[in-house]
Amino acid sequence: MRARFLVIALTAVALLTIGWTHGDCAQKKAAGANEPQAAECYSCHSEVQELHTSGKHVKVQCLSCHKGLEQHLANPGPETRPVTDMAWEACGQCHQLQYASFKKLATHRPARDEKSQLTNRAPNPFWDKLMMGHGFTKEHGLTRSHVNMLTDQFVVDRAFGGRFEPKKGWNYIFETGKTWDTLQDREPGTNVQKVFKPQTAIAANPVCLQCKTQDQILDWAYMGEPGKGAK
Repeated sequence: MRARFLVIALTAVALLTIGWTHGDCAQKKAAGANEPQAAECYSCHSEVQELHTSGKHVKVQCLSCHKGLEQHLANPGPETRPVTDMAWEACGQCHQLQYASFKKLATHRPARDEKSQLTNRAPNPFWDKLMMGHGFTKEHGLTRSHVNMLTDQFVVDRAFGGRFEPKKGWNYIFETGKTWDTLQDREPGTNVQKVFKPQTAIAANPVCLQCKTQDQILDWAYMGEPGKGAK
């Protein structure tokens, strides 16, 4: 009975500590009298106001995730559009447990782990022979840790025709930093999707990547709805 009470008490303390830490983090984001306040953005971005004020990020100021707000407020327009900080560290300041989980390396699977190996998930050489005309059979590398997923999808043979390669060769499998600190573009002068190296393919779909990682998502209408600034 005493042990059970101790477990309950410790759990309650842990939950309160997490809540206090998150709340303290949000309060810190709201500090700063000279910083642009969210109310100044609401006058133009009414849809953002509804989203911001109804969620748990209501105490987090715009400056926590955006840079260049002063120029945008002084001269609103696409030319002064603020930069959105999409780094893991931006969210990790408050969501520390999630950040630590995301950055944790999984050791159950190595890099470039081919799905069609005899010891793996789909050991069927007849299937590869049948489908060999399709690019996705070139290298179906299984996923490893979340922190590696962006880099890994660039370097597999099935993806971008061998266009992207590690700066330090196979040592890239030990790196967990930013993708473009690890990889390089062998053909920076062209945007053409084609096979650059033998035994590779162009079977990647870059649309999802662009939508999730670039500010150009702001130029697209939401779910196909008509938008004034949408392209």
